[in-house]
Amino acid sequence: MERYPGVMWAGNFDEELHQLITIFATANIEDRVELVSLYDPATCSKLSVLCHEPGPYARSLFFDKHTVECLCNAVIKAEDAVICKDAAGQQLFRTTSILTGSEKTKMFGTMQSPFYGPLVGLANIAKDYVYSDNRIQVDSDAYVYQPLKKYWSRMIRQVERSFASVIEDESDLTIPLITRYWTHATGEEEIVQSSLFLLMLLPRLMDSGSPELINLYNITADEIDTTVTILRRILRNEDTIAAFVKAITSHLQRFHDFEATIVLDILGKFWSWARAIRKDPLCSIFLKSIRTSVPLWRSLFEAMLRPANKRTTASFTHTPHSHICTLAFHLVQSRDFSTEAMALSELWVSTGVFDALEVSIGEVLRHGTEEEQVELCCHLTRIYHGISYGTEGNPSLTYLIHRQLPRPRTIRRLWDISLKLTGTGIMKVSSSHAARISVLALELLCAVPNECARRGCERDLDWKDHKMVCNIPMEMTLAVADEVHRLTQS
Repeated sequence: MERYPGVMWAGNFDEELHQLITIFATANIEDRVELVSLYDPATCSKLSVLCHEPGPYARSLFFDKHTVECLCNAVIKAEDAVICKDAAGQQLFRTTSILTGSEKTKMFGTMQSPFYGPLVGLANIAKDYVYSDNRIQVDSDAYVYQPLKKYWSRMIRQVERSFASVIEDESDLTIPLITRYWTHATGEEEIVQSSLFLLMLLPRLMDSGSPELINLYNITADEIDTTVTILRRILRNEDTIAAFVKAITSHLQRFHDFEATIVLDILGKFWSWARAIRKDPLCSIFLKSIRTSVPLWRSLFEAMLRPANKRTTASFTHTPHSHICTLAFHLVQSRDFSTEAMALSELWVSTGVFDALEVSIGEVLRHGTEEEQVELCCHLTRIYHGISYGTEGNPSLTYLIHRQLPRPRTIRRLWDISLKLTGTGIMKVSSSHAARISVLALELLCAVPNECARRGCERDLDWKDHKMVCNIPMEMTLAVADEVHRLTQS
């Protein structure tokens, strides 16, 4: 039995609908006149008279108030089919479920999608009544735009499903190629475009309270979430994950401002999606790589040390500082084991977390709204508290943290936030107080007895020249006091 591609609508072939699509999707009607039924006298008359003048005017003679609605329904109900000829030569339309995978690839690999025809017809109609001459008279709002508005979301949903089915096919190379392109991007336009593509290609389950994102395909509640499938094809294996994390490090060193922010957006979203499906082996490896990579966190904290560009920064939320603080907050919240917590604290402290957070407080003071300042302070409270975990009974971690303390500038900036938020409500002001208390508590927790409290000083308090160097009052013997007085007066 011979087979060749066809189209069905809701499980059946509609001859009249097929003719309608043919007329409005064909640029020159006389080129496809054989596809239109010649048994309709009115149709034959129009075609025979107007074959010499094809285009918008010819199409308009077949247009009525139901045309756009019919074409919209054709998009929504279209599905691939196989036209089979039986022994008697009769055509039978059947769904593609009767084909094997290789047969589908062979038959439909180079064919247009089943809804291509009606979409082209709708595009031609929209174009006809925007760029038409005075010969075409139609109530475009009632007969064109209103039906399009009515059926638009359902049509887009049909196109999304078709697109997703292609992207999710294991043989499709779109995702691996874009991932490789993103990994090796060196130009600003390259990194922006490839990042946007990666964010758009991953489907996600949406709810009414979620913000609108740029993804091409949203999963509805009655569909299977294929995010893990796409994420696996991006991560692929341990080597690819290592290259991906290394690429983030390289990109953050090369790009600043908006380009760095969009790279961090990739990192944050991928981490969030992988965390949601962390039992998957590849996602588990990816999460561990993010959590334990020293070069990555060093580049993240170095990116936070750079001030945001005032000309391109609309708000603190759109800065690298906000993205990295949010990621650090989520990592602190999601540590599953005490060993992970202590290792992460040690890694952060050794790669510059305190300096980075201090700069971020200054940035939110300059660029942030009240809500952004409150949110950052809430994140800082958790981060500082998370860093303190595991210091008890761990002298090496305690000493490492002690070397980075105290942080008087951090305290001062948190006071500045408190002053700015004064009078806005106790809940807002309390966030900055909580962050400041967390810093002071960390300083007290990691203080070393009988050692100078000045950051970077390793002298004991009884060093005789201490006041002159560190300007810190202390108890001294009379002899030491006389010596200090003599040195400071000379």
